[in-house]
Amino acid sequence: MKGYIQHIWFGQRRKTLRDFIRLTFAFFGCLVVLSAYQFARLYFDGVLPSIWNSSFFTLVIHHSGFTALVAFFLASIFNFLEGYRKLLGFGFAAIVFLGLLVLEGMLIEYYVRYYESLGADFVQKFADRTTLGKIFLSLLLLIPITTAMMYLFYKINSSSYKVINKMYPFTLIVLTWFLATLISEKNPVNENKTQYLVESYFKKYARSTKYKVTVQYPLLKLYESDQSLSEYFNFNEEKPNIVFLVMDGLESEFFHDQSPIKGVMPFLQSLKKRSLSWSNHMSNTTGSASLPVITGSLPIAENSFLDSEEYVNRNTLFSILSANGYYTSYHYGGNSSLGKVDKFLTQEHIDQMIDKKDFGPGYRKQEKDAARISLGYPDKELYRYWNDRFAGVQGSKLEVLHTLSTRRPYLIPERSRYRSRITKIIDEAGLDWRTSRSLRSKRAKLASMAYADDALKELIENYYRSKPEF
Repeated sequence: MKGYIQHIWFGQRRKTLRDFIRLTFAFFGCLVVLSAYQFARLYFDGVLPSIWNSSFFTLVIHHSGFTALVAFFLASIFNFLEGYRKLLGFGFAAIVFLGLLVLEGMLIEYYVRYYESLGADFVQKFADRTTLGKIFLSLLLLIPITTAMMYLFYKINSSSYKVINKMYPFTLIVLTWFLATLISEKNPVNENKTQYLVESYFKKYARSTKYKVTVQYPLLKLYESDQSLSEYFNFNEEKPNIVFLVMDGLESEFFHDQSPIKGVMPFLQSLKKRSLSWSNHMSNTTGSASLPVITGSLPIAENSFLDSEEYVNRNTLFSILSANGYYTSYHYGGNSSLGKVDKFLTQEHIDQMIDKKDFGPGYRKQEKDAARISLGYPDKELYRYWNDRFAGVQGSKLEVLHTLSTRRPYLIPERSRYRSRITKIIDEAGLDWRTSRSLRSKRAKLASMAYADDALKELIENYYRSKPEF
């Protein structure tokens, strides 16, 4: 039986570079199939508008670059082992390719389930979100499937060597192709997951990320029991409206008087002077995972509440205020299914959940990124939609407006105008060359914060100030 299987896969003769090239093309074909699986899953989960889009073809290109890199390093090992013993090099290359396919398949499965690529924290996250039994079951499914696919593609691409043979030496071709794919922009949906994992490990251990502090717990302060917020509020018989504005990337430097970038968000600075603000705070999560923290003081712990497969009994502002007669709503210009925000809000039984699929004509999306995908609607469009459709809702309300313009890749409207504003602020700040250079490298983010500040001013001055409850 062993000899029969060896004959099917390997044959009897010594393998040459021709056979290695066929094996390489088979590996690439399997990666394309895995790409189709990833995009099909994301499409049927409502994350992507279609399967065969530019992001899919970008991912195929990145897979080809990864294939070229692996082939470049394996080619010399293949020749050495095959020269030492017949079929040894071919068998070694086949096992490496199969192992990489199994790993890529598991990483893709993780990505389509949790919408994030595994990096240097691979072991910890895998341990937190899965079990040995699930991993073993995945291996039982992936190993025979990938082996069958490799065998099929190996058999049908027997003519691939004829194409390569007319070009330059094979190793030069694959190295050139890999270098060409390095200049293309990547994001989680269109990058090879195994390559991202390896790069993350390299960055983690190649760079020193130690943070030295003089105080062990710089944010720790004694509790002062005489602090109270009641003196700041004028409570009437009518229940007040409560509005949360959730903005990513907002750091204290944007509204400190001594900050070199204090002019980036002037309206927010003016609000600080007539508002309650807290300077002693710490962020423990980002993006959509912040919603349970903000509305329910629910710590992220080992797993986010958004990642929980089962309902976790909790109290949030949504549930408490809804039980007290409040109209509850969530407004977001992006895709609420990313990060499972929609699942969390459905469990909270809110009255209205708005995301980018609800906007319709008359509202302009943010520009598409390198993967040809738009995050959704920028801040000004979100506020305008809210004012057009929901500002007139009567009764007490809890509203959460979640923005996205300050998220990467910072493709805000009128980008060049806001970047010019940032350049002017930096030039007039009189900074040393090191600080100036550092800020210039962050112009895209700073410009997005300036746009968000203008949008915030428009929200309050144009929409809220005219309302009786303001």
